[in-house]
Amino acid sequence: NSDKPPGVPVILENKQKIKVEITLGDFIEAELKGDKANEKLNILYKLYMGHNKVMSEFQGRVNALDPNAANDSVKMAIDTEFKGLNDKMYKEIRAFVNPHEGTLATYFAATYLMQETPVTLIEEAANKMKTTLPKSSYTLELENRVASVKPLDKGSLAPDISLTAPDG
Repeated sequence: NSDKPPGVPVILENKQKIKVEITLGDFIEAELKGDKANEKLNILYKLYMGHNKVMSEFQGRVNALDPNAANDSVKMAIDTEFKGLNDKMYKEIRAFVNPHEGTLATYFAATYLMQETPVTLIEEAANKMKTTLPKSSYTLELENRVASVKPLDKGSLAPDISLTAPDG
């Protein structure tokens, strides 16, 4: 999380023109106008920044606690709230990816917004992008990522392995 992210994502191609309005304050606010791809990216950016604002408020409350006075129930409440905030962000990102056609915003949603993106979301994004951007390097990257991590995902079949007996 960062209240000052490293930048505002923008898609530029084929001499297209867009309008970018940036407001600097406690958080970087941005408005992208000009084409369909950037409008979707703008929706995703606002979703991400909205989550960051909520997470920043949460972190402020946690930082204000006296660690020596926090008992087990306080620690459990903090953990539950943190997991709830992350679950909410995941659900919102999935809701963003699900109805939209595959665009670069779909790629960003599946790769940059979460520390540990679930394989199911990466796979869903790859499938969306296969339909609309089948030859894109971004689509290929998502497909490769799914192929490399899906066998390691919880509930997947373990690969065949052969081990030596305990006695060697």
